[in-house]
Amino acid sequence: MSDIVYFPLALAMTLLLEGFVLLPLLIKGDKYLIGVFVLVNVITNVTLNFALGLLECFPVDVSAIDVVYVIGECVAVAVEYLILKRVCRNKYLFLFVLCANIVSALAGGLLLRVLFN
Repeated sequence: MSDIVYFPLALAMTLLLEGFVLLPLLIKGDKYLIGVFVLVNVITNVTLNFALGLLECFPVDVSAIDVVYVIGECVAVAVEYLILKRVCRNKYLFLFVLCANIVSALAGGLLLRVLFN
């Protein structure tokens, strides 16, 4: 699958899945929260997928891709939480962000396996 198709697909899937998990917060929040949610997810998703795409330039095995993927998802959770907590005061925000990223990561991991194996 070409990058022109993959990147928008991965981003759309991330926004839909994470948005679904965070829906209780997004409904209660204002448009600013929704905008921050979209922006931070665009940044983390594109960055992670760019890093994974760079691995294609090097002779690496699947375990290296897995390591980069897991580290990237951990960084994404931290970044998303730190940014979203500035606009959302829910005491369960970290759990929402963690669950949203786990759902998105599992779906993304399955998509990567299907596309690249």
